[in-house]
Amino acid sequence: IHRYLGKQAQLRKEELIELADELEKMYKHVIENYGKDLPSTTFQYADEFIILAAHVRYDLLRKYQYSSIINIVLNLKLALQNSPSNFQIKLLLLNFYSHLGAYDSIQKTYDSMDIKNIQHYSTSNLLLVHIIRLASYATSGNVSTAMQ
Repeated sequence: IHRYLGKQAQLRKEELIELADELEKMYKHVIENYGKDLPSTTFQYADEFIILAAHVRYDLLRKYQYSSIINIVLNLKLALQNSPSNFQIKLLLLNFYSHLGAYDSIQKTYDSMDIKNIQHYSTSNLLLVHIIRLASYATSGNVSTAMQ
C-alpha cells in the first residue's frame, strides 16, 4: 500500500536498501517454512515479497545507481524456480531482460508464458517493442502473425 500511495518515493537510499533486504528475508523465510509442498502450478505465498523487492531494487538503481539489474534478475529467476507459473515474475523478467539486451532470454520467457489467443494482443506489445529494438525482425513477424 505504501508503494501505491507513493510513500516509498520519500524514503532515503539507506531506508530503501533496508526495505529491499527485509522483503528478500521475508521471502526466504516464507519459502523455507511454508512453500515446500505446494504444487508447481500454485503461486508461492511469498511471491509478492520478491516482486516488491525487485521493484525497490530497481528504484534504487534508477535513483541512486545502487544495485544491479543482474542481481534483480537472479533473485527473480530463483523465485521462478519456486513458482514456475507466476506470470508477474515472468513479466518482470521480460522487462529486465530487455534492459540487458538479452534477446534469447526474452524469447524463452515469453514462450514459457503459454499465452493463448486474445492474450497475444496485450502481451505482444511488451515483447514487440523490445524485439524490434534488439533487431530481431523475424521474431517480430512471428509474434505479429500469432496475433492474427
